[in-house]
Amino acid sequence: MDLTLKKQVFAACQTRLTERIADLREEMKETQLAASEETKSSAGDKYETGRAMLDMESERLSGQLNEARKLYDALMLLSPTKSHDKVQIGSLVATSRGTFYVSVGLGAVKVDDVAYYCISPQSPMGQVLAGLSAGEEAPFQGQTVQVMEVV
Repeated sequence: MDLTLKKQVFAACQTRLTERIADLREEMKETQLAASEETKSSAGDKYETGRAMLDMESERLSGQLNEARKLYDALMLLSPTKSHDKVQIGSLVATSRGTFYVSVGLGAVKVDDVAYYCISPQSPMGQVLAGLSAGEEAPFQGQTVQVMEVV
């Protein structure tokens, strides 16, 4: 593993979040359009129910959009060009249980058909790996996780 790979994993995270934000914005526009159509074509109780459902959907999407923006902002604080000796936020870590990018909780991203797991430092695995160096190990869910490399 090297900094080039770390930059690629960072870029994959950035792309996923950018696409997620764009998708949520589009869904919000569609919901707002549906709400305006509901206003024009409905009256009475049916209107109130439909409008309430659209308002709830709009609130849900707004919350998801805010969360995606927070993740994006947190990701952008990291420097993919900085190397680490010990696992910390921003580290790419090869372990006996997979390769993890300690950044934001996004799940797996693929680079050249290989999965890299983007985890937050507050996640259970992030907490176990924190402060470890290559060659060290720690218990995790009844098994041992060995750190093979840290970038």
